[in-house]
Formats: sequence, structure tokens, C-alpha cells
Amino acid sequence: MSTPEPTPARVRRAPRADTRAALLTAAVRTFGEHGFAQSSLEQVAAAAGLSRGAIYSNFASKDDLFLALLRETVNERLRQLRDAVRPALSARERAVGADRSMTQALRQRPDLHLLMMEFWLRAARDPAVREHFMAHRQEIRATVIGLLEEHQESEETELPMPAGQLATGIIALFNGFGLEHLVDPESASPELFGRLLATLLQAPR
Repeated sequence: MSTPEPTPARVRRAPRADTRAALLTAAVRTFGEHGFAQSSLEQVAAAAGLSRGAIYSNFASKDDLFLALLRETVNERLRQLRDAVRPALSARERAVGADRSMTQALRQRPDLHLLMMEFWLRAARDPAVREHFMAHRQEIRATVIGLLEEHQESEETELPMPAGQLATGIIALFNGFGLEHLVDPESASPELFGRLLATLLQAPR
């Protein structure tokens, strides 16, 4: 009488959220090393130690992967900024907190800023990509507007211009200053950005 062969043990799959997180982490490394245009989804999957199928079960395309990466990165920065300027703090504490939060973003991960600029060019040339990218940018703008309005209400003071216009200016300043910082960090120091931001917020109408 033959002995039945043992049933192979089931290989437990990693939870979908863990797989997605691993792919996003690998995408940061791969895009940062090779650039967005020169990177492939296969390279990202290999860097994560996962199959190509894992990519396509989580992301529809390389653009979709990058937008998810950009959204998570920016949302984390916005969470840090919200915590730094929460209404319970004094006006001075909020000003210092906003300065520290935004300058840390420039100092800690300059590679992500460069990748965003690379993707920005792609969005400018491709209407389909631009539509999704602009939706992401509008989310950022809405968050900054909300923070400015909270500041105005808690301080019972007037902003130097309408919150929507001021939010657009601050975002543009941050993006442009980030590019200057990448090529000339000594002249375009994060501390200078903080002073410029404080000056903008206090400027007369």
C-alpha cells in the first residue's frame, strides 16, 4: 500500500496593502536612480522582489503608479503641515512650524521634487495625463486654502490677498524654489524659503 504524498503547504500571499506599499517604496528607489522616463514597471517589480503581475494587479500603468506615489508623498507632507499649523498653537508657533515643515520637505527628499518636475513635463505634453495630474494639484490647492482660512480665522486678521490666490502663489513658490535648491542649494537654502514665505504672508494688500 503506497503512502500518499503530503499536500504542499499553501504559500500565504502578502496582504494587498503590503504589496502596494512595497511597490511604492521600490518605485521611489527605481525612479530616483534612473528617472521616470527611463524606468520600467519590470524594474520596479524586480526592486520590490515581486512579479510583474503584482504591478498590474495594483496599478493600471506606470503613470498610475507614479501618481499614486506622488499622492502619498504629498499627502504625508500636507499632514505634517496641518499638524505644524494646528489652531491650538500660537501665531508664532504656527509660523515656525510651517517654516520647518516646508523646509524639511526640500531638505529631506530633493529627489522626489525632481521626479515631480519630470512628471510635470509629461503632464504638460499629454492631455490624458494632465487631467489626472491637475486633479491631484487641485487637492493640494484646496488643502492649502483651508489652512490659510483657518489661520485667518484663528488670528482674526486679513490675509494679504484672497486665500485661493495666495495658495496658488505659495505652491508656485515652493515648486520653483525647490528647483533652485536642487541646482544651487547654498543660495536657495531652505531657510531662505522660510523667510520668503513669512514675508509673503505678512505683505500688505
